[in-house]
Amino acid sequence: MDFAFSDQQQRFRQDVREFARAEVTAELFADMERRASEFHPGFHAKLAERGWLGYRVAWLHDQGQTPTAESSMIKVATAELVARIAELGTDILGWSGLVRGGDAPLEGRIEFFLRSIWFHLVGGGTPDIQRNIIAQCKRD
Repeated sequence: MDFAFSDQQQRFRQDVREFARAEVTAELFADMERRASEFHPGFHAKLAERGWLGYRVAWLHDQGQTPTAESSMIKVATAELVARIAELGTDILGWSGLVRGGDAPLEGRIEFFLRSIWFHLVGGGTPDIQRNIIAQCKRD
């Protein structure tokens, strides 16, 4: 069995990681913070809102109630948030945002969001299905 391709691939990945680490500076992180606030005004408020909605779902469940509409709301909100973070991260980091692992910019979180976005958009029901559930619960 020939492992030359695997060794070559490992060297390429290491070169990409070193390049990404050299390109990502404090200025880039400052630019990311600035662009995040421009990208979505009130981003931190939306993040806190999702957190409180999660607490409400947990509280309703502890009270023995079925938080159907609230669960769908948090599902849609989280899917949209992950998509926005992945889009913003790749806009700012470019190809460096596609690198995985501890040596990657932001420790590979953007790459993780890009891989997991499909689960958030499809797993457990698409956002359209979740919106239909919310509408039905509010109608009843």
